[in-house]
Amino acid sequence: MQVGDLIKFTHIAKPEENDIGMITDVDEKGNNLMIYWAKTGSTSSKARAILAHPQSFEVISASR
Repeated sequence: MQVGDLIKFTHIAKPEENDIGMITDVDEKGNNLMIYWAKTGSTSSKARAILAHPQSFEVISASR
């Protein structure tokens, strides 16, 4: 994952929480991400947390 990638968040039980975000910053090691979510604004996240839940998080547009 890199800056500019779009991430889709899907919550099966609570579809009102579904959101799309863009990665705006990645730390030097690629462990921490800053994602700007369309509904809720920016937040930080661990890359491994996103990768561990592929049913909830999907890269829908990878920057090139």
